[in-house]
Amino acid sequence: MKNLSTFKSQNFFSFSKKNWDSVVDQFNGSIFYSYSYIKYLELCNIDKNFKNYSYIIFNNHKPLVIVLLFAEKHNKKKQISIGNNTIQCPLYNPILTKDEIENLNKNILDNIDKTAVKENCILARFQISSFNFLVDKKKYFNFYEDYGYKNSLSEKSWFNFKCNKSLIIDLQEEKDLLYKNVRNTNKRYINKTRKDTSLFILDQKNIDKNLFKKYGEFHNQNKYNKRSFENFEFNLSLINEGKQTIFLCLSNTEIIGSLVILNLNEKAYVNSICKINNCVKVFPVHYLFWSSIEYFLNKKYKYFWIGEKANKNIKNLSDAEKNLSFFKEGWGGTEVQWTQVEKKFYE
Repeated sequence: MKNLSTFKSQNFFSFSKKNWDSVVDQFNGSIFYSYSYIKYLELCNIDKNFKNYSYIIFNNHKPLVIVLLFAEKHNKKKQISIGNNTIQCPLYNPILTKDEIENLNKNILDNIDKTAVKENCILARFQISSFNFLVDKKKYFNFYEDYGYKNSLSEKSWFNFKCNKSLIIDLQEEKDLLYKNVRNTNKRYINKTRKDTSLFILDQKNIDKNLFKKYGEFHNQNKYNKRSFENFEFNLSLINEGKQTIFLCLSNTEIIGSLVILNLNEKAYVNSICKINNCVKVFPVHYLFWSSIEYFLNKKYKYFWIGEKANKNIKNLSDAEKNLSFFKEGWGGTEVQWTQVEKKFYE
């Protein structure tokens, strides 16, 4: 792999969904690398001058690495990013050696620089995915550190990294042990809500379109980030593909809480939580959280990604951020360190 000139890069738009996802499956990638999720990012960012530069590198028709790469406008400035979050670490073919990966890294980083210059981006931001980190610590931990992608922004108010750890539940543990690790107050909330409400799961085998419509109305009534009809149609397509599962808590026939999980290749990721404001006697979010853990445990999934944990040493954390982090810590998840890096191009 010393000479990369013989290799071929094929951009995202030249792939069919089936062909792109076949490479993701071959590499055991998470939902974030899937064709449908990338298209969903495009749909959600149509007003942000969002351009998709993702590609796959091949050698004699053998896929080597998936690179997710996007340019967008954020706060009137251009950045290399992935939909207001951070670029996931490139996903490698599991058969590649360390030397082969290092050779590819140089090519990938050079292409990121060129794309940033082309789009007049002032920043490239990267995050090594927690799921990738679990798969192979050595391969991913030093990916960008070796190449100097660790300069901080001069405008610290633009991006403030408030997290550097994720909380992940190992679903290969026994159910009794998982439940034992749940915070005691959460257990009381779960038991109370289970008695007084009902659970409905929208998944690939059980799609109630009327209830899904009610979920859309519930979401837009109770969340600040309203979604369009096209967004919900895409959510429905993800459920049909088996890449999204929605857990609903109902009081009689009224939805009082929802939890959306993205799922692929035995990895489940908490995507969205919502509840009505006047819940005082029941706790739908706690009930849905444990119900989703049970669901994916029964489906023999490997990991359940709870979310990032706030860095308590940061002085400007809001009460909302502190409370959310406290909630996430109450489920017995394992803290997984991940690397966040950035590179400034222009003032």
